[in-house]
Amino acid sequence: MVASDRSQGNPKEGTHGKRAKRSGVKSWREGPRAAGETRIIPSGNSRPHYPGTRYGEERKALYPRGGRILRRARFLKEVVMHCRKVVGKDYPIMVRISGNDFTPGGITPREAQRTAEYLEEWGVNAIHVTAGTHETQEMTVQPMSIPRGCLVPLANEIKKVVRIPVAAGALPAKPDTPGMDYEKVITAWEALEDPQRLGEHVVVIGGGSVGAETAEFLAGFPKEITLVEMLKEVACDVEINHRKLLLRRLGEKGVKIRVRTQVREIRPDGVMLEFSGQQEMLSADTVVLAAGAKENRELKETQQQLQVEFYAIGDCREARKALEAIHEGFQTALHL
Repeated sequence: MVASDRSQGNPKEGTHGKRAKRSGVKSWREGPRAAGETRIIPSGNSRPHYPGTRYGEERKALYPRGGRILRRARFLKEVVMHCRKVVGKDYPIMVRISGNDFTPGGITPREAQRTAEYLEEWGVNAIHVTAGTHETQEMTVQPMSIPRGCLVPLANEIKKVVRIPVAAGALPAKPDTPGMDYEKVITAWEALEDPQRLGEHVVVIGGGSVGAETAEFLAGFPKEITLVEMLKEVACDVEINHRKLLLRRLGEKGVKIRVRTQVREIRPDGVMLEFSGQQEMLSADTVVLAAGAKENRELKETQQQLQVEFYAIGDCREARKALEAIHEGFQTALHL
């Protein structure tokens, strides 16, 4: 898109916002979003270069050092301003931006911070932080091997310079069981990130959705997996149809399941279990913790230190499911 085209703005952005307003959409979580994500106008025009493309070489020739951020964000500004003109000053607008492209010549965290500052100045009500480009799609739509909450640090960096809502995720819980500090004890997130680091005999503690799905994933490697759950069944928090197939796959992959079993201690040579009052030592080279999650206080504490107004919702308030987080976000936004 040439400069003369960009100067006209994108009337469809404002039209969609106007339709949303007429349809009764009240929350910024439902409201119009100026899509500033990977390679999609407008934030695509905010990138310094497009590595490996003809367009990227042209931009590199035009902006050998990336160009000024404000100049590159010109089209983004025009879209936001046009949306605001159409929907009015009291209607919420959210913009999604990349916190880090994870590719040479792409958007850096510092550039994302500067863009966020401009967005706040232009009257945007909320920022949704994503990451990656087409060359680094694994950071945009993360596979299981990427740890959960991997974009939280990027959101924290954005939050340092703006005063509008940015979401955070939960952290893995660590049971108060003797031996948890041994090097062979890792979280489910760490196990998914690097399954090759695990030993031959693996014990997964916690038979909820995270533990069961982690056990299934690890069973795809040449390892002996044992899933330990203190309740009478595993995967009780999984949707009924998905649970049926998950349990079938666990059986097909040879995962050993121990229910109504408690972990009493983790020792150098294994895990001490207790079932029906009887204790048993189970051999384990690696112990994977999947015993729930806890609230992520990092973002909340950052806001308190910065003395900015914020609203604690989702996992930074209490670790639960996505449904509760979405509902809280909706209810909070209605009262902003």
